[in-house]
Amino acid sequence: MLWDELNRINVGNLAWAIAGDFNVVTALSERKGGGLPCRVAVNEFVKFINDNALLDSTTLGYEFSYCNKRLGAARMLQKIDRILVNQEWLQVLPNWSSKILKRKFSDHSPVVGWSPFIPKPHNIPFRFMKMWLDHANLKQVVTESWNEPLVDVPIRKVMKNLKRLKATLKEWSWKVFGSLQCRIHELDNDLGTILTDLEEDPLNPILQQQESMKEVELMAAKDLETSMKRQKARVSDDFEGERNSAYFHAVTKFRLKKSQIFEVTKLDGTVLRQQQEIKNYLVEAYEQNMMEASKTKSSLVQDLGVAAVINTLIKIWKVRNKCTFEDANVRIHLMKKLILSSIGLAVQARQHIA
Repeated sequence: MLWDELNRINVGNLAWAIAGDFNVVTALSERKGGGLPCRVAVNEFVKFINDNALLDSTTLGYEFSYCNKRLGAARMLQKIDRILVNQEWLQVLPNWSSKILKRKFSDHSPVVGWSPFIPKPHNIPFRFMKMWLDHANLKQVVTESWNEPLVDVPIRKVMKNLKRLKATLKEWSWKVFGSLQCRIHELDNDLGTILTDLEEDPLNPILQQQESMKEVELMAAKDLETSMKRQKARVSDDFEGERNSAYFHAVTKFRLKKSQIFEVTKLDGTVLRQQQEIKNYLVEAYEQNMMEASKTKSSLVQDLGVAAVINTLIKIWKVRNKCTFEDANVRIHLMKKLILSSIGLAVQARQHIA
């Protein structure tokens, strides 16, 4: 069987990538049209991927790589072409990605892989980490942050407390866990030194005790690292083992790539791939759209006419506030106020007139 042959090839800790037409999907979402995929074939393929800790790097480009090119209800799309890589491959090429290109003359799409440079984003969203719950000082940190004096209305106090707590937890987490990799490296070096000394003096009780204590510290740090990376990767707890910390980290990187923009095609066909160029282009396009929208709203007020806008806004105001404006002075004051109102209400006024 193909999967057994590939399992035999994957020997040792060598970088490994498998590319091609696997003729099977990994989930129902990878097929549109046609009948249901063979469950046995899918399960065997998924088992092969999991047993070898492989990752599907084909996350960019088109969603499906195959089309049977039949007409009508007989048409079927599938993702059966992909590039699978292991952890060692990603250690050599940490930013590895692959992309399904446009299908032209064949019923299969070409798949291309490369390793671009991806700068780390600065606006990383806040996420509560499960490993924090195992730390003895977490409750004290939360209590102290929440009990700090804050003057405001009750609902805003809750919001501001949560915002302040988020900043506090970020700072606390960085101080306690931020240097976790350095801590693991130091503990590993210390343990190596102790083991070397034990080879010279294996019966030394002090060295024996130091070895046991250092192993406990290193194991605790490793467990924290694995817990953190498992949560970021959002994989099940079924994966256990020493090497899976790197596996979780690799899964996390591929998940992040799905939310990043690697290239943008402009209206003239130019393709932008540099992160700074993409950023500048998107900002410029957004600003241009905002300016055009602002001009449209301004011309809208002129087209409607001041009287029509005011009369319609008064109707809206009366409905919202359930009141009348028989008093002439009140009506004049309201008209002046409405003239200075936002253009957004003018847009709403046009909708009511229509």
